[in-house]
Amino acid sequence: GVEKDGESATRTNHSSIRNQIATLMSQYDDIATKYNIFKTFPTSMLETESLFQAVRDRIKGARVLDLACGTGYYSHKSLEWGAASVLGVDLSPAMVQVANQSISDAEKGRLAFRAGDVLEMVRLDEQLFDVVLGVWLLNYADSLDQMARMCYAISANLKPDGVFVAITPPPIPADKIDAFIHDRNAFYTSHPGEWGISVDYYERMVSGEGWKAEVRGSGEASDVQFRCFHHSQEVYELAAKQGGLLGSVAWLPARVPEQAMREK
Repeated sequence: GVEKDGESATRTNHSSIRNQIATLMSQYDDIATKYNIFKTFPTSMLETESLFQAVRDRIKGARVLDLACGTGYYSHKSLEWGAASVLGVDLSPAMVQVANQSISDAEKGRLAFRAGDVLEMVRLDEQLFDVVLGVWLLNYADSLDQMARMCYAISANLKPDGVFVAITPPPIPADKIDAFIHDRNAFYTSHPGEWGISVDYYERMVSGEGWKAEVRGSGEASDVQFRCFHHSQEVYELAAKQGGLLGSVAWLPARVPEQAMREK
C-alpha cells in the first residue's frame, strides 16, 4: 500500500504498548542472520518491483528513512535507486548489527542504521525526510491504536510534501476479510511452501480489526518463523489519518518485473 503526504504530529508513549511491540518484534533477534533468505523467494521479486514503482518518482536525491529496515535490504536498494542518503531503523539490535556489517565503503557517509522502536520514536534529525519506507512495518501493530501511533512517528519525521510508502498484507475491506482469510488458509494448506513461505491465520483478533498470523519459511528457511497481524483496509486508512498522515491514500497493485514476464 502507498500512503502519500505527511505532516508533523505529536504522539504520546504508552509503556504497555511498547512492551507488547517489543515482545512481538524481538522474535527477529533469533533469525537475524537467516532473514535475508526471504529475499531469494519468488514473492520478493514482486515486492521489490512494486516498491520501486511506488517510489521511483520520489527517490532520486531524497533523504530516506527506512523503518523496520531489518538487515537493510531496502536501505541498500534505495541508494541503488538514487537516494542521496538513507537511515535504517529496526527494533531488533541483532538485525541492525547485521545491517551495519553490510555497509560498503562506497556507502559510508550515505547509509546508517540504528536500533529503535517506532512507537517510541520522536523526530530523529533536524532535517525531515523526503521518503519514509515501512516495508512490513504496519502489520506488527496489534490494534488501530498502535498503528495510529506508528503513523504519528512517521508523520513527525516526514516533510509536509513527503511520501510514506508501505508494503502491507492485501488491503481487504472489513466485511470481506474473513472470507479472504478462509481462502488463504485453504490455499496454504493445499500448497505448502510453494512460494517459499506459508502463512497460518490462526486466530481472529478480539477487536474484530483483523487476524493474527504466523509466517513460516520453507526449504532452507524452514526454521524461520514470526508472528504478525493482518488488518482490514479500513484500519490502515483510519490509522493514517489519526496519526497525522493527512494526504491522500492510494493502494497500488503488485507489479511483476519485466524480466520475470520475459522469462515466463
